[in-house]
Amino acid sequence: MREALNDVRASGKRVVPVCPYVRKYLATHDEFADIADPVTPEVLRWLDGELKRQGH
Repeated sequence: MREALNDVRASGKRVVPVCPYVRKYLATHDEFADIADPVTPEVLRWLDGELKRQGH
């Protein structure tokens, strides 16, 4: 997880921890707080739409 989050930071991107594993990791690793955005209802609606569009 640390390596993946370091890759996200290096690419200039951000994460929205929808996955429970990622959310739990971020809860105990404050050094990644600067690249994490909150999970909002809007994000969840977007994700639901993307998954449906992809047939999941």
